[in-house]
Amino acid sequence: MEKRKVDQVYYRKYTRTAIMLLCKALSDVLGEEAVWNCMVDYTIAHAYFVRTKGMQDLSTATLQQIKERMLQLVEDGAPIVNQIFSKDKAMEIIKERGMVDKAKLFRYRRSNGLNLCYLDGYYDYFYGPTLEDVSEVKLFDLIPEQGGFYFVLPLANDLNT
Repeated sequence: MEKRKVDQVYYRKYTRTAIMLLCKALSDVLGEEAVWNCMVDYTIAHAYFVRTKGMQDLSTATLQQIKERMLQLVEDGAPIVNQIFSKDKAMEIIKERGMVDKAKLFRYRRSNGLNLCYLDGYYDYFYGPTLEDVSEVKLFDLIPEQGGFYFVLPLANDLNT
């Protein structure tokens, strides 16, 4: 398969989609509360360190379950649907899912409409577009670490068509 040069716009969409995929899988395997308790603390090269505050360290087996759920969604080609809601309705949806801090940020938005992303029963908000579905997000890994885990994504040049 011939490699193509991936532009930064596509790579950012890929990254946002991968993060949404991870959040959806965390929610499915561990419950929505797990998503609220995970925070990306920093990046090292193309790996994100995801801190799991208030949770026990995730075992290799648990991370494997999360990865398998992610791969299932990729195989299914689960679509990401972008839906525009009024600011109040978007805040309500995000609050219902326990993302109170994110909902507070919406208060400072000037426009009344907010675009939420929907993936197989899971809503979230991103500061930029995602891919139309998760079928292209095939390259990633989850590596356990004390206090959290690494979410490893490919470099832009490593993505194939």
